[in-house]
Amino acid sequence: MPVPIRLLKENEVLLTAREIGKIYPQVVSLILWRAWEVAAYRYYRLVEPVLDLACGDGRFFHFSWPKIRDAVGIDHDPVACSNAQTSGIYREVHQVPAHQLPFSDAAFGSVFSNCALEHMDHIDQVLLENFRVLKPGGLFLASVVTDKFVEWGMMPLMSK
Repeated sequence: MPVPIRLLKENEVLLTAREIGKIYPQVVSLILWRAWEVAAYRYYRLVEPVLDLACGDGRFFHFSWPKIRDAVGIDHDPVACSNAQTSGIYREVHQVPAHQLPFSDAAFGSVFSNCALEHMDHIDQVLLENFRVLKPGGLFLASVVTDKFVEWGMMPLMSK
């Protein structure tokens, strides 16, 4: 299925930057980077239940989709998992590697992963596992940092 390409408008990114500054106060580079991501993600509807792959503390996921109530987080980092569990954002949080998911086949309507796949070992198995737990026709929404992030991101806007 072809994915439609949509260019973000400057005001979408700048408005989101103001909002996301509440999560990352005084870290301007992170605010601008995350604002660009959130502005893009808001064009997608995640079908619940959602698996947040490499969930971190959950604040970014919740900021991007505040109305989602049925989400499960996984992360390999015990501190991130502890923070995600206490956040109340996820119904469950599992400390597991992304290539060994403890879920049944077709358990999730959507899988989301923000800037994490490029850090994972066993990427072939990670992708196979994620598609195994995704319902047929479900959405796998992920971003991966590439050299295009600079070209497509905030730097051209800031230099204007």
